[in-house]
Amino acid sequence: MALYCWGDASHCQLGLGGIDNEQILAPSQIEFAGATDCLRTSPHALPAETTITTSLATIPIPELQAYVVIQIACGSRHSMALTEWGQILSCGDNDCGQVGHFTDNDVIELSKILCFLVSKRLVVVVQIACGNNHSLALTSCDELYSWGYNIYGQLGVQSPKDLPHFNAPVQLTTILGTPLATIACGGNHSFLISKSSAVFGWGKNTCGQLGLNDEQSRAYPSQLKTMRTLGVRFVPCGNEYSVCLTNEGGVFTCGAGNYGQLGHGVSYNEMIPRMVMELMGSTITQMACGNRHTLALSMEVIFKSQACLNGSFLLSNDEHFDCSARNYGLDLKAAEVAFDHLRSVENESIKQVLAQTPVDYFERLVNIFLHVVIHIISF
Repeated sequence: MALYCWGDASHCQLGLGGIDNEQILAPSQIEFAGATDCLRTSPHALPAETTITTSLATIPIPELQAYVVIQIACGSRHSMALTEWGQILSCGDNDCGQVGHFTDNDVIELSKILCFLVSKRLVVVVQIACGNNHSLALTSCDELYSWGYNIYGQLGVQSPKDLPHFNAPVQLTTILGTPLATIACGGNHSFLISKSSAVFGWGKNTCGQLGLNDEQSRAYPSQLKTMRTLGVRFVPCGNEYSVCLTNEGGVFTCGAGNYGQLGHGVSYNEMIPRMVMELMGSTITQMACGNRHTLALSMEVIFKSQACLNGSFLLSNDEHFDCSARNYGLDLKAAEVAFDHLRSVENESIKQVLAQTPVDYFERLVNIFLHVVIHIISF
């Protein structure tokens, strides 16, 4: 496992210790013992029973105690939570309608369910995302809703002149019929990825963050044709830049590069996604973006095929050659320890990262291997 970082380091946000440079222009590896997730809060970003000016400790949120939350998202001044039943709860500043409760109140202090989506039959939200002052929600029926600030067209429904902001979810109709896989928000721009890995972006584009080879903002989803054959599966976004992560672990960046956040070794803007060459040879599995800095996590694949699995426990120094009933060429103790560790993993997403295959296939692969080992020993 390896963690890489680059971009703005003026507040030590890259975790590289006491360095002189305030900008890291190319990926640098972080030495770390663990990982945490941080967020910056405003007076209304953490709902509680009393007004909080600054929070220095973790505080339970009473309004969420009755729900099983499966996803959270933060804007610059608002927060959202998604429950296991597909309900959205939101709170925070609402001056642009970003909380989505169909009210003109400037602040929603306590988390409330978005009644607009609950009132629509058969709408089950499966993903949420927040920009600075706008929000997205994807449903199980491949419907995409947006609300909040629209001065750059980041809602994807109408031009900013006709709709500067909206305080309730409104459906994007230009992508009806497209099977959708993932959504993401930057500061004032938005992305979606279809199930065929087509990438669409809209909203603010003054630095080229939409990757469309120009600096013209878009009010409706526009496809990134340069990425259509690369198998993009995730598009994390910073304030004015975007990152495309492919199925093969490749990283492409575009948009503002003035703090080195693109990772190309220079501080120029990029109008189309450009591959981060410093990460070639590493299989990146997760990405995260701050306003002006970027993190990339590399986890090496352990087993990708049965052939690779069989080769993982061969005896070293050519001792696996000339196999016989007495010399079966496998380090059974190493195999036993490895599978004990793998069986102890409970997180399904981690299991899939380990195997790069569905979990049921992974279990079959383990059983096949153990059956082969038992057969060899009995022989």
